[in-house]
Amino acid sequence: MHDVGYRPLLLGIAESFEIERFSADNLFIDGVEAVQVLVESDEPQVKAFLEMVGEKKPEDADVEKVDVDEYDGVVMKTESYYRYLTSMQLSKMATYGGRMIEKQGETTGEVSGLRGEFKDYREEFRDYRQGFNRFVKRTDQNFKMISDKYGEISEKMTVILETLAKESRETRETLNETMKLLKTALETLAKSRKQL
Repeated sequence: MHDVGYRPLLLGIAESFEIERFSADNLFIDGVEAVQVLVESDEPQVKAFLEMVGEKKPEDADVEKVDVDEYDGVVMKTESYYRYLTSMQLSKMATYGGRMIEKQGETTGEVSGLRGEFKDYREEFRDYRQGFNRFVKRTDQNFKMISDKYGEISEKMTVILETLAKESRETRETLNETMKLLKTALETLAKSRKQL
């Protein structure tokens, strides 16, 4: 319940009901965080205050119970408590603010270090990028060379295939003519034998 804004909330409730005397202190009871609130005013105002305290609490507060007891001591005036709480809160803010400034200095140092690392990574990336660009250029050149060679090979294969097709045609024609001549020769030979 400490450092969740419980005391300022309680002070605000006390002021809304025009409680004349009020104080609230953070303390530990049997190792458990607690807030001790002292209120002194007319009975209807105190009753209204207690009802409201039972209904409202700060968002992050974990309130298990609210105990109400009689108190015979002196309670400070609400205005005095307001000044006291304000000075306590300002003291906390100064302490936390100092810590934040220290952390900010540490963070700034870390960011500066990261900036240097980032610069190193950027230069390293630039080197990788240049190397990659050279690789891409070489790859493009190799593909162009392969494409050119493929074109040459394709042209030569076309010439070879055309030559083979032409020679195959000529060979067939020669074979057909030879077969015709052979057939004619065989027929002539067969006729000659019959005449003999």
